[in-house]
Amino acid sequence: MRCRPECPVCILSVRAREILSSDLSDEEKFHVLKLVANKIFELASPNALTVVVASEAYRIVRAYIGYDPYREYKKRCNEIAEDVLRRVRDLLYCGNEYEIFRKLVIASVSANAIDPGVATYSFSIERLSEVLLEEPKIDEIDKLYRYIKRAKSIVFIPDNCARSYLIGSY
Repeated sequence: MRCRPECPVCILSVRAREILSSDLSDEEKFHVLKLVANKIFELASPNALTVVVASEAYRIVRAYIGYDPYREYKKRCNEIAEDVLRRVRDLLYCGNEYEIFRKLVIASVSANAIDPGVATYSFSIERLSEVLLEEPKIDEIDKLYRYIKRAKSIVFIPDNCARSYLIGSY
């Protein structure tokens, strides 16, 4: 996605949250905040990709704090996801091929709600089991299913945020 005017502010907000929750001293936090803000506004433009701007800013944060600021969150998410999967596995894998595919797509999209890297969004990971099988507001899963069934080959490309893209060839 190309940068929009609000993107640098959002990226800075997320990176600032990471810095402020770190073990750095107040002096170090000010220093890193300045570095990150300067990098974000140096890179941001209408033609810049938000993922590049955010990643470069994150590299600075990670280099200074010395650890993954999301490590505990990821650990907790994995624990909850394993528990949820144990409870819903039978629901996911019953039905015909399309019904199973549909439920797995819904579960995958729902799991995308676990994203601490968005400034104006929060999600309680404890709610994952509630949203895992909710019906989508916009449902074009049947089109995706038909697209995949027609493809001769499919390339599955997960990005660094656990989103995945399918590219089919005919």
